[in-house]
Amino acid sequence: MNHWLIDQLQLGLQLVDQPDLIRGAVEHCSLEDPYRDSRPERRISPTLISEDCRLSRLKRYRRHDPQPGWKWRSVKQGRPSASSAMHTLRGTFAEGMAVTALRATGMQILGVSPTCVFEAEEFSNAVYGEDMRELEINWLGYPDVVFLNEGRVELIQMKCPSVYAITRYRRDGPASLERRYGPQAMAEMHIGRLLGMPIERNHILIFAFEGTLPGSEEAKAGQELHAIVHTVEWADGMAQFCRRVAEEILEDDVAADQGTWPTAYAADNANKWPCSYCNYPRVDQGDQVTCEEVTKWEPNSPLAGRPETPSLLAPSSPTTAPAMAVPTTPSPPEPSLAPLARLQLPPLPPSK
Repeated sequence: MNHWLIDQLQLGLQLVDQPDLIRGAVEHCSLEDPYRDSRPERRISPTLISEDCRLSRLKRYRRHDPQPGWKWRSVKQGRPSASSAMHTLRGTFAEGMAVTALRATGMQILGVSPTCVFEAEEFSNAVYGEDMRELEINWLGYPDVVFLNEGRVELIQMKCPSVYAITRYRRDGPASLERRYGPQAMAEMHIGRLLGMPIERNHILIFAFEGTLPGSEEAKAGQELHAIVHTVEWADGMAQFCRRVAEEILEDDVAADQGTWPTAYAADNANKWPCSYCNYPRVDQGDQVTCEEVTKWEPNSPLAGRPETPSLLAPSSPTTAPAMAVPTTPSPPEPSLAPLARLQLPPLPPSK
């Protein structure tokens, strides 16, 4: 039996003819956040919460380009990447197509990325040595879809990988999806809840740009799409998990100002996940600045004038399961939440 969201997507793709699907997808690809340049330069996004490498995560937080002084969107290991460009465009176009299809089914969509913005501030306490400090967490998220389901606000996180990836997710079960996309889904819900929306679930909708084969068991059962859905339900511990990872980013940021950066993965991991997909090169592949050479990005760093290998924090990765999200420092008092309610939604389209 299909998840209801897959049935809705398939129905919408049957209801909307190809020219209108293309038009809707193109319009979606043209959307932009009109206030992006005026937002805080350093902000914590749901994708940062899901980042595996602490060094890469901190470099992204501090707005490091793939190479010092060189900006490019579709990159891997500090070089322009054809596959990254193709995958990003595939995902954006597929998202627009899916939104167009879901709207045709009557789904009450309140907003879509990137014109729907979740932005909030949260204050949390953290221990530095013997001192307790208040940290200001600037959250910024762009949920793919915000919609009403029987009067409840819910989210959809869309992914459009290969059929091979979907087959692997089916084989490995929900745990692999939770590990890969769960932290991002939790953080999106957390920011929405800071804004006063009691979001209880985020649906991870994963579908390929290829349909099932005619005559296959899936097609005989009426399933034309290679698609799966994993729903992340809000649970106790998720807010603490999101705050703890955010605190870790801010703690690393303070330490970097003093010349101490997180360690990178071992150099022999350069062609393995996550280094193989990273914006920054783990090793020099010819006239490149590697991820550890932080003074090339920040010439005024306290490390400038010292040997290139920085004083590094002990290796660690953020916890990726809420049940394990226990702070490594003494438990501070319950943080006071002071969100800025700045949810920006575009006007709803006129009913047809």
